[in-house]
Amino acid sequence: MNKLIYAFLLLSGLIFPQESIFSNLSQSSELMPVNGKYAGQYVENIDKRTPVLLSFKQKSALNLDPDDLYIANIKHRGKFYIAKFKGVTVDSENNFKTINSVTESVHYIKEKWNAGKRPEIQELEAHSSLLIKFLEGNGLELVIDQIDFEESGYQLSSTMKPVLLKEIVISLEAIRGMDSLDAAFLPDGILENFALGIRVYSETERVERRGGDLSLYEDEFFQLDLTQVKSTVFGPLDIGGVLLYNALKVSSDVERSQPYTLFSNNCTNRLFDLLNFSLVLVKDNKSIEEDLIEGMKKSIEVEGVAILDFMEELSISKIKDIDNSMIEAMTNDLFVLFKLIRENRNILSSFIHSNNLVGDYKKAKEYLYSFPIFIEDHLSARGLVLSREVVTYE
Repeated sequence: MNKLIYAFLLLSGLIFPQESIFSNLSQSSELMPVNGKYAGQYVENIDKRTPVLLSFKQKSALNLDPDDLYIANIKHRGKFYIAKFKGVTVDSENNFKTINSVTESVHYIKEKWNAGKRPEIQELEAHSSLLIKFLEGNGLELVIDQIDFEESGYQLSSTMKPVLLKEIVISLEAIRGMDSLDAAFLPDGILENFALGIRVYSETERVERRGGDLSLYEDEFFQLDLTQVKSTVFGPLDIGGVLLYNALKVSSDVERSQPYTLFSNNCTNRLFDLLNFSLVLVKDNKSIEEDLIEGMKKSIEVEGVAILDFMEELSISKIKDIDNSMIEAMTNDLFVLFKLIRENRNILSSFIHSNNLVGDYKKAKEYLYSFPIFIEDHLSARGLVLSREVVTYE
């Protein structure tokens, strides 16, 4: 950039130096998990940033209303924006004061990203996300462009015309290192090699970012029955608004500090954490447990053998930097869990209720909530499935 132009923009307040109060928005200094093969690398911040709530000081510098909730790193059509959450007001610490948004519908998306190539393990190669559709006039309003300059600083400029996103995706994702952007998801994702982050973007972005061969994808949309939600944890507030607010707040607080692992800290169990943390259900816990166990039995009969076969093949293959004994142990844990689901309701029930499990038992409980094959079982047991639609692509 021409130095005279840069100097003018810097003085005009449109460009902020790298060490400004906005330097945290680019997330350029976060490190990959210390126990993974990419330890020491910076977490990728070009394509996969996570939401950051603007502080009182940052909003003041941009002349934004401090009572409104503004979020950086909202992605739409390949670009990052600062957005205003319509209908939500906050205090100086970004704790909500009001959530007056209006939700049209909430969908749980089970995205099978390799179904066309490896249908036999499509229930393992699946991604979970939540799609919140707001009514007209509600959602995230894109008000400021975020533009990075590697050497000169960080540019924020008002959009020519604010864009209102009514369809918002919440997605917990594995994030690679800056020097390992091409690392294959499997087998690296099985162990603590990637970072985990909560990302928020438009439904348009979810579809457009795929590129390549769309015939590989198959999406299952489960529309949630919001009549089966007694209230949110905050009381009778807008359900989609509470889900999105909680996701944004947790993302901003935790950033990308946790490791991703395919079977214990992934897109599925952490998304169910969000649902459990945000919603109070009509259905009682005992009924949920009984229906969940019956549903999982059926899922194991249909998909269990193919998944165990895949894991066994992985455990005996010679893959660089992968501890085969760990894969073998995971396979054994899965075998034990599947056997329990089929044969022993009492032990499985203790897994569901206990918060003090250790060792292999703790892992087994994690698998109950992390495996994509159980997604429909969890949603149905909670009484949350209003409809199911399968979408394929040419």
